[in-house]
Amino acid sequence: MNSKKVAIIDVGSNSIRIIIMKIYENGSYKMIDQGKEMVRLSENMGADRTLKSEPIQRTIHTLNMFKSLIDS
Repeated sequence: MNSKKVAIIDVGSNSIRIIIMKIYENGSYKMIDQGKEMVRLSENMGADRTLKSEPIQRTIHTLNMFKSLIDS
């Protein structure tokens, strides 16, 4: 039975989650892997509601880790 893999990434203000699913031709699916990292993207936003450099860098680092997971 043929299948394809799909990754879903949810970027939130405090954490990033990933779920990797295998979807089969008949519409059924199976979770292959999942992960969660606390990045605190909204840390120290303050009244100006602007993302700060350090939380952005943590988020980018986590997204790169998730990309490596997807590629493997």
